[in-house]
Amino acid sequence: LSVREKRELVAHAVGHHLFHAGNHLAMQKRIYSFGNYHEKQANAFAACLLIPLSKLSRLMADRPRIDEIADNFQVREELVRLRLKVWANFEKDLSGRQSARVG
Repeated sequence: LSVREKRELVAHAVGHHLFHAGNHLAMQKRIYSFGNYHEKQANAFAACLLIPLSKLSRLMADRPRIDEIADNFQVREELVRLRLKVWANFEKDLSGRQSARVG
């Protein structure tokens, strides 16, 4: 594995540990798959851990390419795309909540 893959793998495993402790029975039965909710949650956690929003938002001011962001954070481009989706969904959810308060 590359250094980037190792970083992502460790962050992904930490996400499982934090969010899914006690779900060992499901793991033993191999219920988990890549598209599974728990996997997506662990992937999103890894993206947020390895690509902190404070640093990402500063970097985005320069309108970098995906590969430049990946190089900056030493992650794969796939994880950058996921992090940007998580950020966009957060912003969308936040603006929806603010609209609900006003209306």
